[in-house]
Amino acid sequence: MTALVRTALFAAAAAGVLAAAGQPSAAQKKDAPKAGKAGTVEIKQGKDDKYRFNVRDADGKFLAMSGPSGFATRAEAVKGLDALKAALDGAKVVDVKGNGKDDEDDKKPVDKKKKGGN
Repeated sequence: MTALVRTALFAAAAAGVLAAAGQPSAAQKKDAPKAGKAGTVEIKQGKDDKYRFNVRDADGKFLAMSGPSGFATRAEAVKGLDALKAALDGAKVVDVKGNGKDDEDDKKPVDKKKKGGN
């Protein structure tokens, strides 16, 4: 019975630690988009008849856009947006350093402990 009580206490303590770890810091809360509000995606047809999209947060702040070459149809723009969503879902953030070539040796995971960003 004692082992069962210890296991229950350990599980409760672990759940508390995990719950606390999942809480955003004060800085994260300040910079986070307003809860319950989604951003917007604007799809526009340009003078060249190509479609492009802009992504904005809940406050209307610009976040991203499609490439300059655009898409031939609105449906292709939506497919491009879906591909962007899929790529960002769980994407790993890396710093790329070097001569601008896409070398695997130049990609390094972002060090969250490092201060100053250099």
